[in-house]
Amino acid sequence: MQDSSAEILAEWNDFALRTFEEGIAPNILTFRDIKELQYFLIAQSKLHGKQERKNALDQMDAELALEENGNQKLHERKKNRAEEVGIRTRLLKRIRELKRDLDA
Repeated sequence: MQDSSAEILAEWNDFALRTFEEGIAPNILTFRDIKELQYFLIAQSKLHGKQERKNALDQMDAELALEENGNQKLHERKKNRAEEVGIRTRLLKRIRELKRDLDA
């Protein structure tokens, strides 16, 4: 199945808007250009793997666990974090395949 830039952008933007509306990740952006999305996804992938990011997330999780309904919110945040990593990886792969097909 060959993807188009529009399909890839639409999938990411739907994910970004849904997480924003649910108040899960207000810093996820929507994009109109496939190159901008690719650069953002690569940067986020690199950032995600850094120890500082992990420490910050662990601290946020610890604070969240102390709040009312904290365990439920923590579970939702971890689930959404995993979903973001999955969609980011999948879309980067699709962008690379699309670029390879266009260059061929």
